[in-house]
Amino acid sequence: DLGARSVFEHLPHEYIDPLDMQEAAMNGDPGVCYATVPSRSNAMMRVDGKPYSPEDYAANGELYTNIFSEKVAPYTTCLINGMYWEAPAPRILDDADAVRLFGKGSQAKNNIMRGIPQIPHKMLAKADITCDIGGSIEFSKEPTTVGSPFQLYDPKTRTVHNDFSRDGVVVMSIDNLPCQLPREATEYFGNCLMPHIHDFLHVTHDRPIVSQKSATSPCISRAVITSRGELAPDYKYIQTLREERDLIKMTATRTKSSSGKEWRADNKRVLLLGSGMVAEPVVEYLTRSAAVKITVASNDEGQATSLAGKYRNTVPQLLDIADRHTLKEEIGKHDLVISLLPHTMHPFIAELCVDARRNMLTASYASDQLRKIADRAAQKGIIMMNEVGLDPGIDHLLAMNLFDDIKRENGTIESFESFCGGLPAPQYTNNPLRYKFTWFPRGVLMNALAEAKYLRNDKLVHIKSGELTSSAEPFEVLPGFNLECYPNRDSTVYKEAYGIESAHTVLRGTLRYRGYSSAMDSLIKLGLFNVKERDLSGLTWNALIKELLGNRNLSNAELKSKLVTLFKGDKNKFATIKRLGLLDSAPLPSNVNSVMDALVEKLASSLMMPEGETDVIIMNHSVGVRLPSGKCETHRSNLVVYGEEGGWSAMSKTVGLPVGIAAEMIMNGEIKERGLVLPFSKDIYEPMIKKLALEGIEERREVESADELDF
Repeated sequence: DLGARSVFEHLPHEYIDPLDMQEAAMNGDPGVCYATVPSRSNAMMRVDGKPYSPEDYAANGELYTNIFSEKVAPYTTCLINGMYWEAPAPRILDDADAVRLFGKGSQAKNNIMRGIPQIPHKMLAKADITCDIGGSIEFSKEPTTVGSPFQLYDPKTRTVHNDFSRDGVVVMSIDNLPCQLPREATEYFGNCLMPHIHDFLHVTHDRPIVSQKSATSPCISRAVITSRGELAPDYKYIQTLREERDLIKMTATRTKSSSGKEWRADNKRVLLLGSGMVAEPVVEYLTRSAAVKITVASNDEGQATSLAGKYRNTVPQLLDIADRHTLKEEIGKHDLVISLLPHTMHPFIAELCVDARRNMLTASYASDQLRKIADRAAQKGIIMMNEVGLDPGIDHLLAMNLFDDIKRENGTIESFESFCGGLPAPQYTNNPLRYKFTWFPRGVLMNALAEAKYLRNDKLVHIKSGELTSSAEPFEVLPGFNLECYPNRDSTVYKEAYGIESAHTVLRGTLRYRGYSSAMDSLIKLGLFNVKERDLSGLTWNALIKELLGNRNLSNAELKSKLVTLFKGDKNKFATIKRLGLLDSAPLPSNVNSVMDALVEKLASSLMMPEGETDVIIMNHSVGVRLPSGKCETHRSNLVVYGEEGGWSAMSKTVGLPVGIAAEMIMNGEIKERGLVLPFSKDIYEPMIKKLALEGIEERREVESADELDF
């Protein structure tokens, strides 16, 4: 680091103790550059609290933890790294540290003075003299070059790029750094070598140079790396490092394809079916590896082309899913098929994947049709992985992990209630439904007509079609959100699937803002969910509502009276109909064939989430537990994820990223099961949870004792 110091000392500067960096960052003189040269004693601490010892660190590096990331890094603007590192010693900074250092909430708190702008995070640049890729600083992802010496590292995506208009930290990591100044470097090296040149005149080539003590100075002996085709004794470790590197590379880049052929990582080819909002996080995550090539196949050529243009190794493909011949050809060209299409298309795609011996991945529920294909897929060694989105997906991962922790403490699970909802951010909820659609509304509306089953105190509760929204109850676990909940699908199957046979209550459901269910119930009661085909040409909304009430000739006063009676005096339900424009004289949408179609088009035109607005994902697991002592507790897992303004929505992140992670695990050979695979096994959900945490998708746990509720 002598070169770095010599340049730095031309600036107005002051060297300070590492532990004074916080004070300098907060209150230092803006006209002075402060520097510190931390040693391992400033950066590392034994996990048991014992003091740092160089000898102990060398022998027991795994017993130390990194404190540099907490004590020094948050107050550092430019980090120059020249430290040697090897496992199992802790790194100076890892990927998780980068997320914290460069994420929201890490803004620099420098003195606000004229000419000194606020910056998004304190650390702006990192120069890694070691160029140790993935070493002491884990986010050294690849070397930079003399021609392009700087890159930006984005901690959210864990990728490097050259778009300096985006956020990130500047990285310089040139592995042949002396070539930056070739003349000066050559002169300096030559001047150092010249005093020893006469030693070389007496060297013979019949034995290694380092053994010719009389002919060479200790300085030259120490500098010799190879002689007579062999590594010098002090550099034998290089061969060990090479062998370890080659083993890691061979393990990571060679695997068996589903056809049994061995292939290299640079042949990892992914066919992504669908190019909607969930697709981009999948593509972004997978293309962090240069080894992955993606084809985005869609019937929306413009959307697929736009998406493919943003990421390396990604190409668009115009594809009509009904074109069986072309689809079959495309599946055969790839190693993994990811379907983000409607779930009704998955069995058809799965049949083609099994025929072609290609693995398949979806975020959707495993349907009965897919289960019928599962045995044939298993026989052919194919993975058909499902339910790895948000709900289903992340809900499974967090639930299984929570159950594991409870069972590890010998707790008995007596109840399990799980709720999840994708909602507009609270500031964007001023509409009758307190809801906005992120994709076409039909699916949401049809779900409101679904049946539901769950267990409550060992009794089966069955909600009939059309009664779901009227069964909604206030959700009090996260009171700051003013939520309500209602059951979803058949919860009873999860008693066995989750291995919680001791549970007397098993309920999975949906979260909405309070008032949503009442508004939806008013639409159902009015008959707007009717899917029967009919001619609606020439009708206005006002005329349709009157017809649904039994008389097209109603006066407006009579219309209001009828609605008040239908809704039993509920003013909010009447307000829902009025505020949605269903009493207006505007014509119905053209080319609709049912009342439901008309309603879908109406909501799509008025309640789709516009660009610039954000959403939020809320998930809660509440598990009733009886401990061996007889004491009762409620263990909760809460997950809240917000969308980014101008970036990805919370829904796209929490569906797309787990799909990308699962795809990565399949291609890396981490999924051992064959046939229909769900994320219920520990070797799947544990690594997925850890990788999601690195993406900022992380639960918060809490435990409430029954004693806390007693007076």
